[in-house]
Amino acid sequence: MFLYSVSFHFIFLLFRTLGPWIARRRTPSIQEQYAKIGGGSPIKMWTEKQGQGMVKILDQISPSTGIKVIQKNINFIFRFSSS
Repeated sequence: MFLYSVSFHFIFLLFRTLGPWIARRRTPSIQEQYAKIGGGSPIKMWTEKQGQGMVKILDQISPSTGIKVIQKNINFIFRFSSS
């Protein structure tokens, strides 16, 4: 058990010091890559399109209880048509 505790703390300390160093080294190249593809993550665009498609399908299946609004931060607001 002692060896496990020591190795856990060593690994935690290693990641705690290496993580910020790796992030600082990677940041300029990552910023350059994002600039090449338009300055943002394509995942956000595809997630929003997928969410809008889901809203359309759910409205067709059950118009009275479907999701009516999707916020940009991907939180769902449920609004029932009876209210």
